[in-house]
Amino acid sequence: MPPETQFLRRREAGEYLKSRYGFCSPKSLGKLATVGGGPEYHKAGPAVVYAVPKLDEWALARLSGPCQSRPQKVMQRRPFPRPQKVMHLLYSWREMPETASLAANPLGRRTAPTA
Repeated sequence: MPPETQFLRRREAGEYLKSRYGFCSPKSLGKLATVGGGPEYHKAGPAVVYAVPKLDEWALARLSGPCQSRPQKVMQRRPFPRPQKVMHLLYSWREMPETASLAANPLGRRTAPTA
């Protein structure tokens, strides 16, 4: 590690992560230091210190890729579900009309009306 590396105490490291990335607190860093999964730290006597580049590396590894909100994903696929796919939502199993029953028409295909 280069000698010019800046180190932050746990409270400062938590504030740094919170302000820069929007997550993590000093208490979370303490918990992660105990159970594992946190950023690399060093002991300086009784104090725990974190190197700023290691904090950045750890925080970036925890971020996911770009996400879309749920409605945008649904609208890209299909604006409305097919009617036969939602019949079970409209009727309980016993109330479902025979024409909509999947037992009578297991593939959900249209059939000629019977007289």
